[in-house]
Amino acid sequence: MSSKERRESIRVNYLCECQVESEGLRTGKVDGRINDLSLDGVFIDSMLWLPIGSTLKLKFRIQEREIRAIGEVRYFMPHVGMGVQFIDLNPYDRDVIESVVCGKPMPAYPAAPVQGTGPLARKGTGPLDPTAPVMSGDLAIVSLFDVIHMIESGGLTGCLSVQSGESSSEVHFNDGVIVGATDGSSIGMTALNRTLASLGETFAFHSSPSPFEVTITSASNSGLILDMLTHKDEASRPSFN
Repeated sequence: MSSKERRESIRVNYLCECQVESEGLRTGKVDGRINDLSLDGVFIDSMLWLPIGSTLKLKFRIQEREIRAIGEVRYFMPHVGMGVQFIDLNPYDRDVIESVVCGKPMPAYPAAPVQGTGPLARKGTGPLDPTAPVMSGDLAIVSLFDVIHMIESGGLTGCLSVQSGESSSEVHFNDGVIVGATDGSSIGMTALNRTLASLGETFAFHSSPSPFEVTITSASNSGLILDMLTHKDEASRPSFN
C-alpha cells in the first residue's frame, strides 16, 4: 500500500453536525451528525438513510471552516446511518479535512472561492439535476420494502419505478404514503400485489411536484402491506370444506 493510500485510509473520530441535501425530500434537507471522518468520506448518524449509490450534497464545519462536498452512499445501516464517499471535494476543503485526519496545520483561507475538481464540479453550487432520480439502486442489495420505508420516512411525493427483466411497474406516493400502482396491465391493489411479489431487480424514485390520483387508500404503508400479506396467507391455506 502506498503512503497516499495509507493516508487516505486513516479514519478519526470527529463529531460535528452535518446537513444532508437530497432533491425530493419534503423538507429539502435533513440534519445528521458526523462521527467518523477520513479523506475518503464520512459516516453520518441519521435515522434517515438512502440506498447505495445515492448522491448527496453535504455541508458541515471543521473549526469554523465550512465544508461543502458531494458524496455517494457506499453502505447504510437502517436506523443508524450511512457511509458516504466523497466524489467532489475542492482542494481547500480537502486540506482542511487533512489537517484533522493527519494532524497537519490548518490551511490559510483561500483568496478566492475554490471550485470543485471532481466529476460533478461543472454543476457548481446549484440544485441537483431535477431529472435525476432521488434514489436508485440494486434490489439485490436493498429490499423493496426498505425502499418503501425510506420514502415514507422522508415524506416524499413521487413515483417508484421497479424494473424486473423486460417488465416494469410503478408505485405512486403522496407525502410518503402509497396511493396507487400500475404494472401496465392493471392498476391499484392488483398492480401493487404483483409488484411486491416480484420484488424486482432495480429501482428508481423520481419526485413529483404534484400529488398523484388516489387509487389505493391506506393510512400507512406498513398497515397496507401487513393487510396484503395477511390476505395472501389466508388465501394460501387449504380448505377443508
